[in-house]
Amino acid sequence: MINQKLLPNNYFFLLFFLLHAIFVNAQTTTEEFTSIGKAKSDNGNYSGAISDYTRAIQLNPQNIVAYFNRGCAYAKLKKHSTAISDFSSALNINPNTSACYYNRALSKIELNDFDGAISDFTMTLDLEPIFADAYYNRALAKIKLEDHEGAIQDLKNTLLYKPHLAQAHFLKGLSETIIEQYKDALNSFTNAISQNPNFAEAYQNRGGIYLKLKLYDAALTDLDKAIQFNKSLKYAYFNRAFARYNLNNHNGACEDWQKASNLGLSEADNFIQQFCY
Repeated sequence: MINQKLLPNNYFFLLFFLLHAIFVNAQTTTEEFTSIGKAKSDNGNYSGAISDYTRAIQLNPQNIVAYFNRGCAYAKLKKHSTAISDFSSALNINPNTSACYYNRALSKIELNDFDGAISDFTMTLDLEPIFADAYYNRALAKIKLEDHEGAIQDLKNTLLYKPHLAQAHFLKGLSETIIEQYKDALNSFTNAISQNPNFAEAYQNRGGIYLKLKLYDAALTDLDKAIQFNKSLKYAYFNRAFARYNLNNHNGACEDWQKASNLGLSEADNFIQQFCY
């Protein structure tokens, strides 16, 4: 028969202490790996950061921060499918994390999953109703799906919280132009120009509406501005040609059609052949 020796009580305390220390050390280590990964990511070393986040997750599979940060690192490397998987893992741990829905939506946009992106932006806004960037990016996804009325509403909400965002005014104007809300579009492009006086595309599009409304002098002024700020805007030359033609400057019109053609706008060639020879 094997002799059994009694162990002192302090042995069990020591064993418990050692096991507890190992557990605490593991928790500390997963946090350390997460912190090291964040520092690498901040310095642009995304591959290195991913390795550290992976070690953190191996030590603690419930480390939501490591999943989220690793997803962001994968997104920086344009590995969006893998990023989506990490954001989804984070949401399995805590389904009320707005940043995970938001960043997953951004990756879905990169993969042209616009419906999926809209769903995730909507979840983001359910959790964080005043998140201007979520409204703005949901509008972009809606524009891709040609839901211009929905995009306009999202851009209005964006501008409630970021009224000085010139690009939001501009995109709102584009959608309003497409659904032929020309008065609203004029106001939107004007607001965009107020926020960014050198916004060539806003001048170009406002000039295009003036042209459609047969306000040729106003169109010419805006299209001159557009070309002043960006000499590669082929549609600015193309539309300015019509404004000039209707203001009896036929030579100027032909020069602009030729410039548009030189910039690659083949439809200008028809007008050159019809009016310039």
